[in-house]
Amino acid sequence: MWRWISTLLLFACSAEAELQNPTRPTNFPLSIPSVDTNFTGRVVVWPNESYGPTSDLGSDNLKISTHPDGAHVLVLKANGTVLAFGLNGEGQCNVPGGLTNVVDIAAGQNHSLALKSDGKVVHWGLVYGPSVPASLSNVVAIAGGYRHSLALKSDGSVVGWGGTGSVPPSDATNVVKIFAHDNYSLAIRSDGTVVGWGDITNSSYGWGPIPAGISNAVGLSGSGSRAFVLRGDGTVVSWGKVPNNSLSVIPSISNSVQIAGYLYSLRKNHNVDFWSSSGGVSDVPANLGRVIQISSGYNRVALVQDGVGLTVIYDSSKGSVTQTPYQLLYSNGQSVSVNAIPSIGYSFLNWTGAQATTNNPLTLIINGDSTITANFQPDLADNDSDGLSNYSEVVTHNSNPNKFSTTEDSISDGRKVELGYSPLLNLGPFILSLKSNPVSGLYNQSQYEANRTNGQSDILSNPNASGLYTTNQIHNLGLGGIVLNRDTNNQLTLNYEVMQSTDLQNWSPYQTYQLPITNAPTNKMFLRVQAVGQ
Repeated sequence: MWRWISTLLLFACSAEAELQNPTRPTNFPLSIPSVDTNFTGRVVVWPNESYGPTSDLGSDNLKISTHPDGAHVLVLKANGTVLAFGLNGEGQCNVPGGLTNVVDIAAGQNHSLALKSDGKVVHWGLVYGPSVPASLSNVVAIAGGYRHSLALKSDGSVVGWGGTGSVPPSDATNVVKIFAHDNYSLAIRSDGTVVGWGDITNSSYGWGPIPAGISNAVGLSGSGSRAFVLRGDGTVVSWGKVPNNSLSVIPSISNSVQIAGYLYSLRKNHNVDFWSSSGGVSDVPANLGRVIQISSGYNRVALVQDGVGLTVIYDSSKGSVTQTPYQLLYSNGQSVSVNAIPSIGYSFLNWTGAQATTNNPLTLIINGDSTITANFQPDLADNDSDGLSNYSEVVTHNSNPNKFSTTEDSISDGRKVELGYSPLLNLGPFILSLKSNPVSGLYNQSQYEANRTNGQSDILSNPNASGLYTTNQIHNLGLGGIVLNRDTNNQLTLNYEVMQSTDLQNWSPYQTYQLPITNAPTNKMFLRVQAVGQ
C-alpha cells in the first residue's frame, strides 16, 4: 500500500524487498486511492481467534481495518468487494448486498464505512445522529471513530457526521490524511502539521492539547490516553495526558512505514514491533511472515504475503530493466533473469546489491528478499563521428546521435557547438542566402570564379605591379658579357663583366674582369663557367 516512486528512481518490482516510506500529498486536488494488486496478502489475526474469520479469506486481500477500541475487522478484496468478521452487535459486519467498486474501508468502533470509486461513501452498523450527508461527494479518504465518521474531500476539506468529534474546526484546511478515535479526531495538513478536534482535551479522557513541534507527519494512530504521529523519516512521536502532555520520541521505533493502535509499528523490512509506555510484552507472533499492512483493535490484524520479493531499482531516465519471469512473489531457489536496457545516450555500467557484476543479462538465484540495482553511465561513443558523444547529443543538446548533422545542413553538430551554436540550429537557409545574396565583403561562387580569373590575367600582364618578376627577368640574372678569347699564342682569356640593376629591367655595368686560363689543351675542350659558393 505504501509504494513510493521517486521522480529519479523507478522501482520495477514484483513484491518489494523493503516497504517504502509513506509520503504526504502536497498538491490539490487529492486523488482517490488506486488499487495496486501487487500488495495483496492473506489475513492473519491474533490474539483472540474467537473474533477471527470463520473461513479462509484467500490471499487476494488488499486492505484491512479495525478500530483501536473495536472488535470487528473489515477486509477489502482486490476485486472491490468487502468482507467483515468479528463482533457484530450493531450490524457492523453486515456488509450491504451488492457493494462493489470499493477502493477504501474504515472500521469505526461499532460501525463500518466504505469508499467507492465514484467518491461516494457507504455507512452500515451503528448510526448515531445523522448518517452520511446526501450531498457528500468527491471523497478520497474515510475514517471511523466511536460514534462519528469523517470524510476527506479532494479539495482538502473535511466533512463529519455522527457524535462528538465530527465537526472540524476552521483551521482544518489543506488536509491530506484523517484519523478518528473515540470522540476526537486528528488530521495531517499538506505542510506536515497536525490539527485536532473533539474531546481531545476532556478532563476524563482524551490526549490533551496537541503540543508544538510536530512536523513532517505522514501517519496517525492512537488509543487510550496517547496519540501517535508517524514522521516521514520513519520515527514516531507521541503525546498524552499520562504521564504528561509533552511531545516525546518513541525510542524503540524506527524505519516505520505504518503505525496502528497503541502501539504497533510495521517496519520497512516487513517486521512488526510493539511498544507500550507501561512496558507491556509484545504479543506479535513469532515468524509472522512478510507483513505488508497492520491494523490494531481488540484483535491485531496483518496482511501477510507468502514467498520472497525482488526489488529491481534503476533510474528510469537512463534506462529500463526487464524481469523474467515477472511475479508478485518468488520461491527460494527460483531463477530470475534481469536485463538492463540503457536509453539512448547511456550505456550499462554494472549491477550492485544482491549481486555485483557487469554481466548483462544476469540470472539471479533468489534466496530471501533481494534488492538489485541496475547502474547506467554516459555513453561516450560517437556514433555519427560529428565530434559529440552520444551522451552529449542526447542529454546535453537534444540532437540526433546518429546524424552527422542533425539539421542536415552539412555543418556537423560538433562544429556548431565549437562555434557556440546549438546543433539544432539549421544553418542551411543562411548558407543559401549568402550564396545568392552575398553581404558586403563576401562573394558568391560565380563572383569568386570571375574575380579569380581577372586577377590571374592582371598578374600575368603586369607582374611587376604585384611585386612579382617574369621568367625572362629571372633568367637575366644569369646573363652577362662573358667571352672566352684565344690569342695568337693559343692563350685563353676569360673576359666578363658584372652588371647591376634595381628592378631587373634596367641594367648597367658594375665591374669588368679578365682571367687568363693556363694549361688548357690545344686540341679540343669545352669550358663552363659557374659560381662556386664559399
